Amino acid sequence: PLPVVLFVHGLGLTHYSAYNAWITHLVRKGNVVIYPRYHIGGIVDPTTFTDSAATACAKAIAQCDGKRHAQIDTKQLTMIGHSLGGTIIANFAAKPEHYNLPAPKGLMLLQPGDSKSDKGLGALFPSLTEDHGTIAKGTLMMIVDVEGDYYVSPKAGQRIYDNATEIDTKDKRRLLLASDTYSEPAIIADHMLPMGWTTSQASQGRVNTYDFAIWRWFDAMQATAQGDKSQRKLVFGEAAMDLDRWSDGQAVRRPVDLISE
Repeated sequence: PLPVVLFVHGLGLTHYSAYNAWITHLVRKGNVVIYPRYHIGGIVDPTTFTDSAATACAKAIAQCDGKRHAQIDTKQLTMIGHSLGGTIIANFAAKPEHYNLPAPKGLMLLQPGDSKSDKGLGALFPSLTEDHGTIAKGTLMMIVDVEGDYYVSPKAGQRIYDNATEIDTKDKRRLLLASDTYSEPAIIADHMLPMGWTTSQASQGRVNTYDFAIWRWFDAMQATAQGDKSQRKLVFGEAAMDLDRWSDGQAVRRPVDLISE
């Protein structure tokens, strides 16, 4: 049985090719990746998104029975969510039985957003955020935001972090990435951070050091959840902060630990 990753996209990014490089990496690592599409266009009540994504995930999991698809180990379930997808997977983790899903071992929330933003037009929409105080103790969680995100407010990630009160502080982390323009091509941290294409020639689409950072953080979190405690330092320790060097030896800009700073 193979480990399974639920990968929940940002609003409008309904085709998995949006995250081509990362999903390819996850599959090469031996994971089955489930990619639910919770919204395929039109004006829809955002409070339906979590239910829609959960229904798709449950159907896909049911097909991973070794006959219709590769058999999976649902006890080794981890989740990745980008933008609205980050809030959706936090909702899954808060009420897995309600959504007919296995409880996750680990969560990676990248620039989690909510349909009810803190300002502008988003304030007119209902929130899709649920009570995350019931996310189970022992769940590993990493939240990554970027400096100057034009689409989501980092307050959404802070609310999820603060409200996940059952998770021990040692098992959750919140980091902030900022663009590093020390040399060329610049390493861009914006709302499209996890969207890398192996074939792209554009600097913002090309896989770069920040892609490798979030892949490494997730891989290490997944390994830790599966019992490899040696990987824990790459998520929750100082080793997570080293993002390698430019060609002349200059250190790549370090992320900011938003909890300890």
